[in-house]
Amino acid sequence: MKEQTPISQLFVISESKIKDADDFNTVSWLETLEDNDLERILKCGGDFFLEFNSSKEDFTVNDLQFSSIDYLTLCLILGEKETGISSSDFSIEQKQNCLEGLIGFCEYERLRRKGLVEFVGSKKISYHSETDVNLTRAGKVVASSLDTLEEISGRMEPNV
Repeated sequence: MKEQTPISQLFVISESKIKDADDFNTVSWLETLEDNDLERILKCGGDFFLEFNSSKEDFTVNDLQFSSIDYLTLCLILGEKETGISSSDFSIEQKQNCLEGLIGFCEYERLRRKGLVEFVGSKKISYHSETDVNLTRAGKVVASSLDTLEEISGRMEPNV
């Protein structure tokens, strides 16, 4: 079996594909990745949050599996590239933004590729509160269809 490159190294490998390196944002970087790399980031991020949320009280980074440490490393690398400062100087909020933002942005990137959403705002995980995701025309149609299905399902449920 071929050994995969750690996700924390994906940035180093793909950095040259980024169009505007001077105004780096994570969304632009995610656009350069292949679908399987997005899936790997999502899996590692999921592993990280599962481990972190189920951890004991005296939890340390040493308790994490490699995939979780790899996710944490990638988040901090991206945050450092966006802000131009060392992650050791990040506020707790910035660290949390990076950890939560990357997994969320990956999920939305999958939807963006399907033409359902678009990113607006800073597009930076280190300030993910300044990034919104808007539905595209196709996204609004899908959302409307889902709302209709939910409404029909709700009406039928009492009769079942």
